[in-house]
Amino acid sequence: MTTVSYEVRDSIAEILLDSPPVNALNEAMIDALLQGLRRAAEDDSVRAVILGSAVPRRFCAGLQLDSLRDAPPSRGYALVEKLYSGLCEAQFHLGKPSIAAVGGTARGGGMTLAIHCD
Repeated sequence: MTTVSYEVRDSIAEILLDSPPVNALNEAMIDALLQGLRRAAEDDSVRAVILGSAVPRRFCAGLQLDSLRDAPPSRGYALVEKLYSGLCEAQFHLGKPSIAAVGGTARGGGMTLAIHCD
């Protein structure tokens, strides 16, 4: 199942979260977001990036905490590091304007994604 879509139209890359019901972030979704941001950064035809949601009235609920319930603490630390450092660094070094299209709730890591856009 694809939880993040990437499409370029009219020189604008649109990266959409699509993991109903609330777009809670797991490692696969974070990796897909990183891939989308890198793809946009490397594509000279892309002039701007929109980060949004395909789920109505939801942007992102933040980290999917259930995925960490039985994980060792080091696993949780690595995932939080990837979310807060990896994604934020990718957004910071994007080199193109980024827009957060927040049409619903944005909590925790979702708020972090939004505030790191331009």
